[in-house]
Amino acid sequence: MGLAYYALIFVSVLAVFGWLMISRRLTATLALPLAALTIGGIALIPEAVDNGVLSALNNLGSEVIEGGVLRLSLWIAAVILGAVLAAQMSITGSAERLVRYAAEYAGEDRFRLGLLMLIVIAVLFTTLGGLGAVILVASITLPLMFSLGYEPRIAGGLFLLGLSLGGCLNPLNWAGYVSILELDVTVIVPYAVTLAALFFLVTCVFLLVTVSGRRGWLRQLPALLALIIIAAGLGAIVAYLPDVWLVIKHVIAALLLVILALLGLLLIIRTILLFARRGIARGGDKSWVSEPGNWLAGGSVLVPLLLLLWSTLHANLVGPDNARFSVGILTALTAGILFCALASLSRDSAAANRVMRALFEGVTSGGPAIVLLIGIGMLLKATTLPVVTASFQPVFESLPVGNITGFVAVFFVLSPLALYRGPLNLYGMGSGVIGIIKQTGALAPSLIMSAFFAVGMLQGVCDPTNTHNVWIANFCKVPVTDLTRLTLPWVLAIVLLGLLAGAVMFRAAFI
Repeated sequence: MGLAYYALIFVSVLAVFGWLMISRRLTATLALPLAALTIGGIALIPEAVDNGVLSALNNLGSEVIEGGVLRLSLWIAAVILGAVLAAQMSITGSAERLVRYAAEYAGEDRFRLGLLMLIVIAVLFTTLGGLGAVILVASITLPLMFSLGYEPRIAGGLFLLGLSLGGCLNPLNWAGYVSILELDVTVIVPYAVTLAALFFLVTCVFLLVTVSGRRGWLRQLPALLALIIIAAGLGAIVAYLPDVWLVIKHVIAALLLVILALLGLLLIIRTILLFARRGIARGGDKSWVSEPGNWLAGGSVLVPLLLLLWSTLHANLVGPDNARFSVGILTALTAGILFCALASLSRDSAAANRVMRALFEGVTSGGPAIVLLIGIGMLLKATTLPVVTASFQPVFESLPVGNITGFVAVFFVLSPLALYRGPLNLYGMGSGVIGIIKQTGALAPSLIMSAFFAVGMLQGVCDPTNTHNVWIANFCKVPVTDLTRLTLPWVLAIVLLGLLAGAVMFRAAFI
């Protein structure tokens, strides 16, 4: 059988399982491993002919099943740790406190409330993840927006935009690209920060258009123009003034280190005050020192992000080989968990119980995502079998993605394929496609990452098959497709800007 026939069969298998997911006849949790076993079984037919069926079955078990289960072990561990931190934020009530602080500060100005809600939602989802966290945060933020006259679909769309904005900076998402493409986190972080900045600017325009009236436009427009000018200025500095940009990076690295040191100092002060005799005598039950859900515990969501940003800048400034202190994703998440545990420490016996409860709830809530990641790992292993790679190599080599224009044009035109668990959806059939592209060498890993990262924003915000989209639509009492229609033009703009940014940042990787 020729390679062209194999390619046709593999495409048909992916299409069938993709349709089963779109039509909700199969969940992605079941469809992905079944697709992996089907593709692996077909790809090992030559092995069965040459060496017997038992040899082919042995390879299917060792390569696809066992290899797939372990393929994304880093990502799986990151999901568990992230879920534990999310459970801590929920149990202590610190996430709710952050939202209420922002709401009190915003007052009754609809644009300011929307902007602050966007920022708070994004900050929380730099660490949180899963439907449980969505329900927790949305149950607080959406009623606040409703109370100031937000249309339900506008409030729901803004929440989805904030969710994916935070996802740009979520180490759990970075762990996926580290695991799949074997990239160093120092390559991923600069692009993720750039995409998040572009995402934020577009969302500010969305707020201005959908929330503010004509007077609001005139009042808020100068601030928005200032943001755009600052962003353009930074881009010009990066492109044309490398020495100035180097100084700015040193300043940012120092600032991040100061913030981390300040958080550590506040944690020490709180611990000392908590157990000081004076604190015990006064009880301190109304102070931030003794409250488990205090603002310092809420700040623990920033600890992993700040550590990874500082570590990346440090490695970039001194060189990866000379970096004396390099923080990995799992280490950063563990630091966030420890920080939250100490920041929410209390003198009663409930402190240890809260930590244990967070551990159990985190593992439980992360279970569905872990099973999905196992399926993704199996499909990755199946699509990297020699027959699969060889059959698709001519197809991917023929795509005009070898230059900036072609790369941006192809992935932008195909970006709707990220919807409905399509071939550019990393949590659907895209998990197989990304493995094939990497294995064929049609694109450098950094360009693959930027393409799927940018296109993934469309999936995160607009895909009606996302469980969080369905829940938000039900909470807002609007059809889920209304949220898709509202956000699609804005997210397409983000995708285009993200692809352009990736093509420029990694232009040296074009063959």
